[in-house]
Amino acid sequence: MQRVAVFDVGTNNIQVLLAEYLDGGVITRSRYSEVSALGKDMHNRMIADEAFERFVYIIDKYIGVCRAFTNNIIIAGTSCSRDALNVGRIVDYLKVKYQIDYKILSPAQEATYNGLANAYEFDYDKFLIFDIGGGSTEFTLIKDKKVEQFISIDLGIRRLNNKFGDDIQAIKKEIQRLLGLIPNEFSQAKKLVGVGGTVTSISAVKQGIREYSSEKVHKSELKKSDISHYIDAFKKMSFAEISELMPFEPQRAEIIGIGLQIISQIMMKFSAQEINASDHNLMYGVAIDFFNAKDKI
Repeated sequence: MQRVAVFDVGTNNIQVLLAEYLDGGVITRSRYSEVSALGKDMHNRMIADEAFERFVYIIDKYIGVCRAFTNNIIIAGTSCSRDALNVGRIVDYLKVKYQIDYKILSPAQEATYNGLANAYEFDYDKFLIFDIGGGSTEFTLIKDKKVEQFISIDLGIRRLNNKFGDDIQAIKKEIQRLLGLIPNEFSQAKKLVGVGGTVTSISAVKQGIREYSSEKVHKSELKKSDISHYIDAFKKMSFAEISELMPFEPQRAEIIGIGLQIISQIMMKFSAQEINASDHNLMYGVAIDFFNAKDKI
Protein backbone atom coordinates (compact mmCIF):
# COMPACT_ATOMS: atom_id res chain seq x y z
CA MET A 1 0.00 0.00 0.00
CA GLN A 2 1.42 3.39 -1.05
CA ARG A 3 1.18 6.35 1.29
CA VAL A 4 2.26 9.99 1.19
CA ALA A 5 2.04 13.05 3.43
CA VAL A 6 1.92 16.44 1.71
CA PHE A 7 2.38 19.86 3.32
CA ASP A 8 1.13 22.85 1.34
CA VAL A 9 2.93 25.89 2.78
CA GLY A 10 0.89 28.80 1.50
CA THR A 11 1.05 32.51 2.14
CA ASN A 12 -1.76 32.31 4.68
CA ASN A 13 -2.25 28.64 5.61
CA ILE A 14 -0.27 25.47 6.05
CA GLN A 15 -2.32 22.46 5.04
CA VAL A 16 -1.45 18.80 5.51
CA LEU A 17 -2.80 15.80 3.60
CA LEU A 18 -2.27 12.16 4.58
CA ALA A 19 -3.26 10.02 1.60
CA GLU A 20 -3.16 6.45 0.34
CA TYR A 21 -3.26 5.09 -3.17
CA LEU A 22 -5.96 2.44 -3.31
CA ASP A 23 -7.76 0.83 -6.26
CA GLY A 24 -6.35 3.40 -8.67
CA GLY A 25 -7.40 6.44 -6.66
CA VAL A 26 -6.18 8.79 -3.94
CA ILE A 27 -7.91 8.20 -0.62
CA THR A 28 -7.84 10.90 2.06
CA ARG A 29 -6.94 9.48 5.45
CA SER A 30 -6.50 12.75 7.35
CA ARG A 31 -6.37 16.47 6.65
CA TYR A 32 -5.27 19.41 8.75
CA SER A 33 -5.14 23.16 8.26
CA GLU A 34 -3.55 25.89 10.37
CA VAL A 35 -3.27 29.63 9.75
CA SER A 36 0.44 30.44 9.65
CA ALA A 37 0.02 33.90 8.05
CA LEU A 38 3.50 33.38 6.62
CA GLY A 39 3.11 36.40 4.36
CA LYS A 40 1.64 38.70 7.01
CA ASP A 41 3.61 41.94 7.46
CA MET A 42 6.01 40.75 4.76
CA HIS A 43 7.88 43.87 3.71
CA ASN A 44 10.84 44.17 1.35
CA ARG A 45 10.25 40.50 0.47
CA MET A 46 11.31 39.33 3.93
CA ILE A 47 9.32 36.82 6.00
CA ALA A 48 8.79 38.34 9.44
CA ASP A 49 10.31 36.66 12.51
CA GLU A 50 6.85 36.09 14.00
CA ALA A 51 5.68 34.44 10.80
CA PHE A 52 8.70 32.13 10.73
CA GLU A 53 7.98 31.16 14.35
CA ARG A 54 4.37 30.30 13.41
CA PHE A 55 5.71 28.17 10.54
CA VAL A 56 8.07 26.29 12.88
CA TYR A 57 5.30 25.67 15.42
CA ILE A 58 2.95 24.18 12.81
CA ILE A 59 5.62 22.04 11.14
CA ASP A 60 6.81 20.67 14.48
CA LYS A 61 3.21 19.96 15.46
CA TYR A 62 2.47 17.76 12.43
CA ILE A 63 5.76 16.14 11.42
CA GLY A 64 5.36 13.44 14.06
CA VAL A 65 1.82 12.70 12.89
CA CYS A 66 3.05 12.37 9.32
CA ARG A 67 5.99 10.13 10.20
CA ALA A 68 3.70 7.82 12.11
CA PHE A 69 1.74 7.48 8.86
CA THR A 70 4.57 7.30 6.27
CA ASN A 71 8.18 8.18 5.58
CA ASN A 72 7.14 9.73 2.26
CA ILE A 73 6.80 13.40 3.24
CA ILE A 74 6.66 16.25 0.73
CA ILE A 75 6.72 19.87 1.91
CA ALA A 76 5.87 22.31 -0.87
CA GLY A 77 5.83 26.10 -0.79
CA THR A 78 4.04 28.50 -3.12
CA SER A 79 3.88 32.25 -3.79
CA CYS A 80 5.25 33.55 -0.49
CA SER A 81 8.17 31.13 -0.62
CA ARG A 82 8.91 32.11 -4.22
CA ASP A 83 9.00 35.80 -3.27
CA ALA A 84 10.83 35.69 0.06
CA LEU A 85 14.49 36.65 -0.05
CA ASN A 86 15.02 34.92 3.31
CA VAL A 87 13.26 31.67 2.40
CA GLY A 88 16.60 30.00 3.16
CA ARG A 89 15.51 30.06 6.83
CA ILE A 90 12.76 27.59 5.96
CA VAL A 91 14.96 25.52 3.66
CA ASP A 92 17.69 25.21 6.30
CA TYR A 93 15.26 24.49 9.14
CA LEU A 94 13.63 21.57 7.32
CA LYS A 95 16.92 20.17 6.07
CA VAL A 96 18.81 20.39 9.37
CA LYS A 97 16.05 19.30 11.75
CA TYR A 98 14.10 16.83 9.61
CA GLN A 99 16.32 16.02 6.60
CA ILE A 100 13.51 17.08 4.28
CA ASP A 101 14.04 19.16 1.15
CA TYR A 102 11.75 22.16 0.72
CA LYS A 103 10.07 22.01 -2.68
CA ILE A 104 9.30 25.54 -3.86
CA LEU A 105 6.74 25.23 -6.63
CA SER A 106 6.90 27.35 -9.75
CA PRO A 107 3.66 28.97 -10.98
CA ALA A 108 3.55 26.32 -13.71
CA GLN A 109 3.83 23.49 -11.19
CA GLU A 110 1.19 25.04 -8.93
CA ALA A 111 -1.29 25.39 -11.79
CA THR A 112 -0.51 21.88 -13.07
CA TYR A 113 -1.07 20.33 -9.65
CA ASN A 114 -4.43 22.09 -9.37
CA GLY A 115 -5.31 20.61 -12.74
CA LEU A 116 -4.25 17.12 -11.69
CA ALA A 117 -6.29 17.44 -8.50
CA ASN A 118 -9.52 18.44 -10.25
CA ALA A 119 -9.51 17.29 -13.88
CA TYR A 120 -11.49 14.13 -13.12
CA GLU A 121 -13.57 15.58 -10.29
CA PHE A 122 -15.96 17.54 -12.51
CA ASP A 123 -17.95 16.31 -15.51
CA TYR A 124 -17.29 19.34 -17.69
CA ASP A 125 -15.59 19.14 -21.09
CA LYS A 126 -13.98 22.51 -20.54
CA PHE A 127 -13.72 24.45 -17.31
CA LEU A 128 -11.53 27.00 -15.55
CA ILE A 129 -10.03 26.41 -12.12
CA PHE A 130 -9.06 29.43 -10.06
CA ASP A 131 -7.06 29.00 -6.87
CA ILE A 132 -7.08 32.11 -4.68
CA GLY A 133 -4.10 32.09 -2.36
CA GLY A 134 -2.47 34.52 0.00
CA GLY A 135 0.14 35.66 -2.51
CA SER A 136 -1.18 34.73 -5.94
CA THR A 137 -4.10 33.30 -7.88
CA GLU A 138 -3.61 30.51 -10.40
CA PHE A 139 -5.98 30.02 -13.33
CA THR A 140 -5.89 26.58 -14.96
CA LEU A 141 -7.90 25.85 -18.10
CA ILE A 142 -8.98 22.20 -18.33
CA LYS A 143 -10.12 20.64 -21.60
CA ASP A 144 -10.98 16.96 -21.98
CA LYS A 145 -9.49 16.21 -18.53
CA LYS A 146 -6.12 17.77 -19.38
CA VAL A 147 -4.41 21.05 -18.56
CA GLU A 148 -4.64 23.17 -21.70
CA GLN A 149 -3.38 26.52 -20.45
CA PHE A 150 -2.55 28.32 -17.21
CA ILE A 151 -1.54 31.66 -15.81
CA SER A 152 -0.44 32.81 -12.36
CA ILE A 153 -0.92 36.42 -11.32
CA ASP A 154 0.14 38.27 -8.18
CA LEU A 155 -3.45 38.50 -6.96
CA GLY A 156 -3.25 37.30 -3.37
CA ILE A 157 -5.30 38.05 -0.29
CA ARG A 158 -2.33 38.71 2.01
CA ARG A 159 -0.54 40.60 -0.74
CA LEU A 160 -3.51 42.96 -1.14
CA ASN A 161 -3.93 43.28 2.63
CA ASN A 162 -0.25 44.14 3.11
CA LYS A 163 -0.38 46.76 0.35
CA PHE A 164 -3.77 48.41 0.83
CA GLY A 165 -4.95 47.53 4.35
CA ASP A 166 -8.73 47.97 4.52
CA ASP A 167 -9.01 50.38 1.56
CA ILE A 168 -11.65 48.41 -0.34
CA GLN A 169 -11.83 50.77 -3.31
CA ALA A 170 -8.07 50.51 -3.88
CA ILE A 171 -8.29 46.74 -3.48
CA LYS A 172 -11.10 46.44 -6.04
CA LYS A 173 -9.20 48.60 -8.51
CA GLU A 174 -6.07 46.46 -8.12
CA ILE A 175 -8.08 43.24 -8.53
CA GLN A 176 -9.57 44.54 -11.78
CA ARG A 177 -6.14 45.59 -13.06
CA LEU A 178 -4.62 42.20 -12.35
CA LEU A 179 -7.53 40.28 -13.85
CA GLY A 180 -6.95 42.28 -17.02
CA LEU A 181 -3.71 40.28 -17.46
CA ILE A 182 -5.65 37.07 -18.17
CA PRO A 183 -5.61 36.16 -21.89
CA ASN A 184 -8.91 36.14 -23.78
CA GLU A 185 -8.60 32.40 -24.45
CA PHE A 186 -9.53 31.70 -20.85
CA SER A 187 -12.99 33.16 -21.48
CA GLN A 188 -13.82 30.08 -23.57
CA ALA A 189 -14.56 28.23 -20.34
CA LYS A 190 -18.18 28.61 -19.28
CA LYS A 191 -17.79 26.70 -16.00
CA LEU A 192 -15.73 27.95 -13.06
CA VAL A 193 -14.31 25.88 -10.22
CA GLY A 194 -12.95 27.73 -7.20
CA VAL A 195 -10.18 26.38 -5.00
CA GLY A 196 -8.82 27.92 -1.82
CA GLY A 197 -9.88 28.84 1.69
CA THR A 198 -12.23 31.68 0.82
CA VAL A 199 -14.33 29.57 -1.55
CA THR A 200 -14.49 26.55 0.73
CA SER A 201 -15.10 28.60 3.88
CA ILE A 202 -18.01 30.50 2.33
CA SER A 203 -19.53 27.26 1.07
CA ALA A 204 -19.33 25.90 4.63
CA VAL A 205 -20.83 29.09 6.09
CA LYS A 206 -23.67 29.00 3.55
CA GLN A 207 -24.45 25.42 4.57
CA GLY A 208 -24.32 26.29 8.27
CA ILE A 209 -21.52 23.82 8.93
CA ARG A 210 -20.06 24.20 12.41
CA GLU A 211 -17.40 21.53 11.94
CA TYR A 212 -15.74 21.65 8.54
CA SER A 213 -16.71 18.82 6.19
CA SER A 214 -14.78 18.28 2.97
CA GLU A 215 -17.51 15.95 1.72
CA LYS A 216 -20.20 18.65 2.05
CA VAL A 217 -18.07 21.42 0.58
CA HIS A 218 -16.43 19.60 -2.36
CA LYS A 219 -18.44 20.13 -5.57
CA SER A 220 -20.98 22.38 -3.83
CA GLU A 221 -22.34 25.42 -5.66
CA LEU A 222 -22.06 29.09 -4.85
CA LYS A 223 -24.13 31.64 -6.70
CA LYS A 224 -23.16 35.21 -7.51
CA SER A 225 -25.91 36.34 -5.15
CA ASP A 226 -24.31 34.30 -2.33
CA ILE A 227 -21.02 36.14 -2.75
CA SER A 228 -22.77 39.53 -2.85
CA HIS A 229 -24.75 38.62 0.26
CA TYR A 230 -21.66 37.79 2.33
CA ILE A 231 -19.72 40.83 1.09
CA ASP A 232 -22.54 43.05 2.34
CA ALA A 233 -23.13 41.07 5.54
CA PHE A 234 -19.48 40.98 6.59
CA LYS A 235 -19.12 44.75 6.13
CA LYS A 236 -21.51 45.17 9.06
CA MET A 237 -19.84 42.57 11.28
CA SER A 238 -16.77 42.55 13.49
CA PHE A 239 -14.00 39.99 13.01
CA ALA A 240 -15.27 38.24 16.14
CA GLU A 241 -18.78 37.97 14.71
CA ILE A 242 -17.47 36.64 11.39
CA SER A 243 -15.31 34.14 13.28
CA GLU A 244 -18.43 32.79 14.97
CA LEU A 245 -19.67 31.74 11.53
CA MET A 246 -16.37 29.94 10.86
CA PRO A 247 -15.48 28.03 14.04
CA PHE A 248 -13.45 25.62 11.89
CA GLU A 249 -10.98 28.38 10.92
CA PRO A 250 -11.77 31.61 12.79
CA GLN A 251 -8.42 33.30 12.02
CA ARG A 252 -9.52 33.66 8.40
CA ALA A 253 -12.08 36.30 9.44
CA GLU A 254 -9.61 39.18 9.16
CA ILE A 255 -9.02 38.64 5.42
CA ILE A 256 -12.07 36.81 4.07
CA GLY A 257 -13.64 40.08 2.91
CA ILE A 258 -10.77 40.58 0.45
CA GLY A 259 -11.13 36.99 -0.76
CA LEU A 260 -14.82 37.59 -1.44
CA GLN A 261 -13.99 40.69 -3.47
CA ILE A 262 -11.63 38.59 -5.61
CA ILE A 263 -14.30 35.91 -6.18
CA SER A 264 -16.86 38.58 -7.10
CA GLN A 265 -14.56 40.22 -9.63
CA ILE A 266 -13.59 36.86 -11.17
CA MET A 267 -17.26 35.96 -11.62
CA MET A 268 -17.93 39.34 -13.22
CA LYS A 269 -14.99 38.98 -15.59
CA PHE A 270 -16.15 35.57 -16.81
CA SER A 271 -19.89 36.42 -16.71
CA ALA A 272 -20.50 33.53 -14.31
CA GLN A 273 -23.68 33.29 -12.26
CA GLU A 274 -22.37 30.39 -10.17
CA ILE A 275 -19.19 28.50 -9.38
CA ASN A 276 -18.42 25.05 -8.01
CA ALA A 277 -16.28 24.83 -4.89
CA SER A 278 -13.43 22.34 -4.89
CA ASP A 279 -11.80 21.09 -1.72
CA HIS A 280 -9.16 19.25 -3.75
CA ASN A 281 -6.33 21.72 -3.84
CA LEU A 282 -2.77 21.33 -5.08
CA MET A 283 -1.93 18.85 -2.27
CA TYR A 284 -4.02 16.29 -4.13
CA GLY A 285 -2.17 17.05 -7.35
CA VAL A 286 1.17 16.55 -5.58
CA ALA A 287 -0.09 13.23 -4.16
CA ILE A 288 -1.35 12.06 -7.58
CA ASP A 289 2.00 12.99 -9.16
CA PHE A 290 3.84 11.08 -6.43
CA PHE A 291 1.72 7.94 -6.89
CA ASN A 292 1.98 8.15 -10.70
CA ALA A 293 5.78 8.33 -10.45
CA LYS A 294 5.81 5.30 -8.12
CA ASP A 295 3.73 3.33 -10.61
CA LYS A 296 6.32 3.94 -13.33
CA ILE A 297 9.20 2.55 -11.27
